[in-house]
Amino acid sequence: MKNRTDRQSGFSLVELMVAMALGVVLMLGVVDIFSSVRASTQLEQNLSRMQESGRFLMNFMLEELQEAGYAGPPGQELTLDPITKPTNGITSDGGGQAADTIEVNYASDYNCSGTYQVVYALKTVSFSWSADVDPTGDVSPGITWTCTYNGVVEVNNQALADGVETFQVLYGEDTDADSAPNQFVDAATVANWENVVSLEVGIIVQSPDVNMALTTSTPEPVSLMGQDFDPSAEQRLQKPFMTTIALRNVINM
Repeated sequence: MKNRTDRQSGFSLVELMVAMALGVVLMLGVVDIFSSVRASTQLEQNLSRMQESGRFLMNFMLEELQEAGYAGPPGQELTLDPITKPTNGITSDGGGQAADTIEVNYASDYNCSGTYQVVYALKTVSFSWSADVDPTGDVSPGITWTCTYNGVVEVNNQALADGVETFQVLYGEDTDADSAPNQFVDAATVANWENVVSLEVGIIVQSPDVNMALTTSTPEPVSLMGQDFDPSAEQRLQKPFMTTIALRNVINM
């Protein structure tokens, strides 16, 4: 009786080619999903960074600027100008879309680092825009602040945040003595600084990463406080932030 040997045949060339084609298709799908997830994560990170920077800057400036004009408690009042006038200090309008600068004065019993000082002294705080605030060597524009307490400069042009394309300030003038602004104008157009009762402050924050445009068409200009600013040439995301600040101490003077 003869022994039968079962012969096993392998895959044919056609079957191998079909399997390889299916594998390539599956890999392309995986790569596409990975790329989409990565792009979505990068977008979310950039949006989160922009929102964080914008909210931090606006809240920081709000806390300082709204104190303008506070002269101190009864018996310790100081004589001061709420806003340092352009003829006397650094408050200025950059002109057009150029960045602005503002400096305010108020009495405080806390120095620039937030340490209690028992007695009240003059505190002067200014905010300005700088073309480069990144100490690592990467060029990145941002907002800086300077703080002087009791005649001593305790903070000098310290960067608050980078990725800020512009800084704009408008001044609300009360022209009919009702403690409400009748018009908002730039520093160069203020007719009487004693009538300034509020501020409009705005910034445009850009994404840290380039080539983040969400559309292939030409991006629209970014609108901020009545002006249209050019979109990012590097296709960075841009987000405007704006707030109105009532100078309560000036209104009550």
